[in-house]
Amino acid sequence: MYVFTLVHSTWGRGFLFPSGDAPWTMGSSALCKSLRDRFGPDSVFRRFHWTGVNSHTARIKAAEKLRKCLEKGLDRWSGATHFVIAHSHGGTWHFGRW
Repeated sequence: MYVFTLVHSTWGRGFLFPSGDAPWTMGSSALCKSLRDRFGPDSVFRRFHWTGVNSHTARIKAAEKLRKCLEKGLDRWSGATHFVIAHSHGGTWHFGRW
């Protein structure tokens, strides 16, 4: 089993995507379809939502929220292989020590 956590970039929510669902993170996206074809139909896709605000403070808060989200995912799917796929500022998290 494979678990993919998808993290949108700055502006991935708000005025560009008010729903909070950047199109590439949706289960019907070309990315998710391709990953599902490659890794199997039981692949799990988790969309991580954060404010998308372009500030250091917003990213620090989101980093802590993402850390907790990943820990819960590791607990829930302990036997799975986990991947984080992030775009732009969605991938610049600093977690410190775990």
